Amino acid sequence: REGVTSTLFIVTLVLALITIYEAIGVRRQSGRQAELINELFRYLERRRAVKHQLIEQLGHNPLQALVGCILGFFMALLWM
Repeated sequence: REGVTSTLFIVTLVLALITIYEAIGVRRQSGRQAELINELFRYLERRRAVKHQLIEQLGHNPLQALVGCILGFFMALLWM
């Protein structure tokens, strides 16, 4: 059995941290960009130039990411 000091654990941990960072940070920035683009669309709508909206909620908030980590940890314990 592999433990927390194994290479497999470290590699898995690094991949998990990258995924969590992406889920919280990068996708949140995409949502903020969508907000600004929607603001631009609203401005253009008032001028009757365009009618379109983007989805502003992308990715996960930190609480959702934390719950996902905890769930993943316990699922790993059950798997062992």
